[in-house]
Amino acid sequence: MERTIDLKEISDGRLYGPNDMVKADCGDCEGCSACCRGMGTSIVLDPLDIYRMFAGLNVSFEGMIDQVIELNVVDGVILPNLKMDGDEEACVFLDDGGRCRIHAFRPGICRIFPLGRIYENNAFQYFLQVRECKKENRGKVKVKKWIDTPDVKKNEQFITDWHYYLKEQQENVKQAKDQEMIREVSLYVLREFYLRAYHTSEDFYEQFYERLKKSRTGRSTRMKGYIFDFNGTLIFDSAFNEAAWRKLVRDKGGKEISDEAFLKFVHGKSNDIILEYFFGRKFSKDEAERLGEEKEVIYRNMCLAQGENFRMADGAEEMFAKMKQRNIPYAVATSSHRPNVDFYFKTLHLERWFSHENFIYHDGTFPGKPAPDIYLRAAARIQCAPAACVVVEDAPAGILAAQNAGIPEIIGIGEGKEGRELLRREWDIPVIADYRSVDFNENGELLFAD
Repeated sequence: MERTIDLKEISDGRLYGPNDMVKADCGDCEGCSACCRGMGTSIVLDPLDIYRMFAGLNVSFEGMIDQVIELNVVDGVILPNLKMDGDEEACVFLDDGGRCRIHAFRPGICRIFPLGRIYENNAFQYFLQVRECKKENRGKVKVKKWIDTPDVKKNEQFITDWHYYLKEQQENVKQAKDQEMIREVSLYVLREFYLRAYHTSEDFYEQFYERLKKSRTGRSTRMKGYIFDFNGTLIFDSAFNEAAWRKLVRDKGGKEISDEAFLKFVHGKSNDIILEYFFGRKFSKDEAERLGEEKEVIYRNMCLAQGENFRMADGAEEMFAKMKQRNIPYAVATSSHRPNVDFYFKTLHLERWFSHENFIYHDGTFPGKPAPDIYLRAAARIQCAPAACVVVEDAPAGILAAQNAGIPEIIGIGEGKEGRELLRREWDIPVIADYRSVDFNENGELLFAD
């Protein structure tokens, strides 16, 4: 954890390098665990700490959250820290005998204690914190032996680069005025350097620097981002949506819905807009939610009745596997509401390709399609400028939303030949039938063929 300090007040006045001798050896902390208690949120973990803990515990980052680590905001950026527990706020890895259960793969801050780091001129040196360790009569030890880390030179370069990268991101947050952008900068650090798993069979530093390079060079300048509508685009469920709306409107309003009305006023639009059109009046938020959910219950039951035939469009799973493997940024922007999104995640096992961060749905906080808001939000989530995005859509409202967001490249998709011809004729865009023929070039650009 970074602090603004006067070294004269807390140290012996000296700065140390890895080959210097320092009075830090506390005799294996025999009979003492004071430095493992009452530390609050100060033991902030870097990506190497998570890599080591994942390898040592065989538990994913998500599995560690709330069990052994916590997430807190540090100068505007969300970062993990070791969790303290109980009345004494003891480290969760402290056993009944006051010994560390993860000593072999303990975090970097724990390794260097009672040393600290001071950063200057894109480098750092160590200093001895004379008032932090309760042990008296500490022995002298070489710094690099004390910190017990393989390849000290490479490790120190990583520590330096990570420190200054975080400073850059924290400054970006400080300067940003758009709340959505502030959120995205913070979440990007968490997603890219912590949530995205490291391969413990591969060198950590190579993986880290690949991610660092990608972050600093800017994905949007090198690679396009892809945003997909969901209903009628990634799942071909139009028949169930239509049947559910027809039943609701017939039962509640005594009306029949024409195919033309469906195309213009249903596909791609949110429930509140659809209800207003078919019933000719505005509904209160509670009324719209109740009627909308009645329709969605009908729809979900129809989907479930299909059994294994309720699935992603042909080729979609293989496409997302390729995109994930090649780190091509992608998101979903759907007019569906949260209950349906939860249903899709559970029924279609969408967690294989998506999190709730890159699956943007209509949560009531922004206008629905054809307003551009959902596509602007999706572009921000994958940190791509709208001008560098490609949208895949099946509905006029969604195509308009993408155009209104300033997204220049739109690809149509349709389950039926007639619908695909209509998209080509009215919108003059390329149209595909499914994703079986999708591939990528060396720049991560999607190649489609009907």
